[in-house]
Formats: sequence, C-alpha cells, structure tokens
Amino acid sequence: MAQLILNHMSRQYYQWLRWDYLPDLIRIYVGIWYLNIDRVIAVLLGNCWVISMANTKINAASLTTLPARKQPYRDEIVSGLCLQVGAQRRRWFYQYRQAGKLRETTLGFVPALGLADARAEARAVKERIEIGAPVTVPPAEHPKDKEIITVGGLIDLYEKARTAPAKQKKGQQNKKQRGLKSLPKSLKAVRSGLADYINVPAKDFTKYDMRAALAKIAGRGAYQMADRFYGYCNPVFDWAAKNDHIEHNPCAAVEKIGPGKMIRDRVLDDNELRAIWAASFKMRTEGGKNYGALVRFLMIVPLRLNEARLAVHGEFLGGRIRLHEDRNKAAREFRLSLPNMALDIIGQGTATDRVFPKTQSLWRLKNELDDLCGITGWRTHDLRRTIATRLQDMGTPPHVIGALLNHSAGTGAAGHYLHGEGATQKAEALALWAAELEKILSAKSAAKM
Repeated sequence: MAQLILNHMSRQYYQWLRWDYLPDLIRIYVGIWYLNIDRVIAVLLGNCWVISMANTKINAASLTTLPARKQPYRDEIVSGLCLQVGAQRRRWFYQYRQAGKLRETTLGFVPALGLADARAEARAVKERIEIGAPVTVPPAEHPKDKEIITVGGLIDLYEKARTAPAKQKKGQQNKKQRGLKSLPKSLKAVRSGLADYINVPAKDFTKYDMRAALAKIAGRGAYQMADRFYGYCNPVFDWAAKNDHIEHNPCAAVEKIGPGKMIRDRVLDDNELRAIWAASFKMRTEGGKNYGALVRFLMIVPLRLNEARLAVHGEFLGGRIRLHEDRNKAAREFRLSLPNMALDIIGQGTATDRVFPKTQSLWRLKNELDDLCGITGWRTHDLRRTIATRLQDMGTPPHVIGALLNHSAGTGAAGHYLHGEGATQKAEALALWAAELEKILSAKSAAKM
C-alpha cells in the first residue's frame, strides 16, 4: 500500500524524499492535487517527511511576479536550479547531492541576477561538481546593495532625460525638444506594450522578449500598431544602450512585422461632404451634438482633431483663433482669422469653457456619425487633407497651404530665414475655401428645390 501511494505521488509531484522511513507512509494522511494546480503537498509525521518541489516554468517575465511560497520553484531547463521566492527577496540557488547529503549553493538574487545568468552560473557549478572540484561561488550581491534598473525604470529614465531642460542660445530651436508633444502618447504605448516586462531587469530584456511583445500586439490584428510600437521602443532602448544602461538595443535585431507606415490619400468629394454635413445635425445626445458641431468646424478650418476638440472660448478673440505653442503639434504659436461660417459654430462662453465639451468618446461618436451619413472609411484628418487639396486645385500657392495647416517651413533657406506667419494670405485662403464649401452645400439644397 505504501509503495502504491509513493508511486502515484512521485509520478506527479515529488522530486526526492527520505527513503529510510518508507513504512511510516502508511500512517500519513495523503492529500493529492491533480494536474495544472501548482500547490505544495508537505506532510510531516514523526521522522517521515516529504517535500514537494514541482517544476514550474520560469521565464524572464515571471521572475518578479511568481507568488511567494515556502517551497522553491524549479527551472525546467537546468536541473537543480531553484528560485526561492520570499516576501522580501527572490534568491537563486543550485541544489545538488554530495556525499549522500543534499546541499545548496546561493547563486544570487533577482533582479541583480537574471534568468540567463542564473542558468549559466548553475551550469558552471554543475560542471565543477561532476569533475569533483570544490564548489566556489563568489558571495552573492544582496538586492539592496545596488539599485537594479528594470525595464520600467529604464523608460522612466528615458522620459526624464528627454524632458529635462537643455541649454540653448536665444532664438535657436533646441533639437532635443523635437517630438516632445507626442512623447507622452508614445511612452504610454511603450509601457502598455511592455506591461509583462515592466519589472524585468533591463539587461535581461532580450530580442526574444521584444518579438513576443510585438507578436502579442499583432495577435489582436493591430499590425500597424505593432510597427508603431516598435518605432516607439527603438529610441528608448537605443538611448539606453548609448548611455550604458544595457549592452545592446534589443530592437536592432528585430524586424517589423506589420505593413509599415501607411500613407492615407483619402480626399472627400462633394457628395460625401454634403452627407457628412447634413448628418452632423442629426446626432442625438448632447455629446453627439457637440461632436457634430466639431466636425462641421473641422470641415471649414483645417486644424488637427485635438487642437479643435480641446479649444476653449478664451482662445477665440476678435474673430481669430490663437493656439499657444503647447496646444499644437508644431510647438509654436499659431494664429488664424476665421470666416463667419466658422465663428457661427463656436458660439459664446466663458474663457475657460470648452467650445466642444463632452466629446471624449470619439470612437462611439464617429461610428454614430458614419451610420447617419452612410459614409465609411473616412477619418476627421481626411477633412484637413481635403481642404488642402481643394485649395491647391483652386490655385492657392503651396507655401500658403502649408502655413494654413501650420506645417514647418522646411529645411534650407526656407527653414532658416522664412519665419513670417502669412496671416493675410492664410485668412484669404480660408475665406476662399469657406465660400467654396458654401457653394458645395447649397448645391444639394438647390437640387432638392
């Protein structure tokens, strides 16, 4: 009976036990938990004791997330390598038998000693044991002795370095400040995509982990987002490698798995513009009505979506809109005189009141508008492209269109010497488009009559 119980339990869970007291097993109350349940069966009775040390898959992502327990976790790759997880620390040790006795040697602590290094240390100890050499391992550095940079800490360091004020001469643009407007959004995507590795030591984050993170995003069907995520991660790890926080940039050996950057070229025709304009008045909720007004405003004024959506009444004064440098992508002050058609949409309000409030649920509101107008596959940014294209067809010079869109003057002489706002030309171009849009919208009304 005792042998039968022993055979069943050892086949599922037990790595070793004291064979001296096999007869005493008959007096043990045995609790058995079956497959896929990682629990410990530890029975102490007299001199007979059995310890469960079930193999648990250890990987780089789970090093800091495995729950604390009395029995260590065993590595499936290197036999004898164990991870003891306590309430305060996580200790690597190698377990072996020598002269009939069970012994263990501490190898190091997480996160100072990562998975790859722990396996290498364990293999080195095993080789010394096999040839009969004494086991000598340098004293392990306690995790409190030195601060270890995790992936999350590395991202924080990068953000701090990018946003730190830099010295620059008066009148010169600081190259370091480029891209700061989109930095919070990109780092949010990085932290979200690397959520499983945030607490992993940065030096243990490899190209295989990067591929796994990309595959997880692509697995949701978001292939273009996977490429964007790669583009967000690359400068972070490149900066870390150049500043000796890690040895290599894990993105350098990983290829993109998506379609790459997709350039949209959608330009709305007259019928689509009329359908969207008419449907914008049919939104049902208060937020929907405000979203409809926002879309109509963007059909007249080629601002970016959030530049208009977050606008407050205090930014409109004397028939003009004034966006400070922290309110637009170009990171420079932008002024534009508005036609009456746009001013009628803005209405009145206090300086701090949002012009288009309660428009946070953009995806839901956009889907509702699509259902009402019957036009699909378009985006609010396509309105901006449509205005630029129509103005080009009407003979507006490209540099005026660029100024109206608040684009950079470019490189070379234009970028260095041409800093005029072109306020008059922008106002004339926008007035020209407003008149053309009124003709487009009235054409449908005339057709109905």
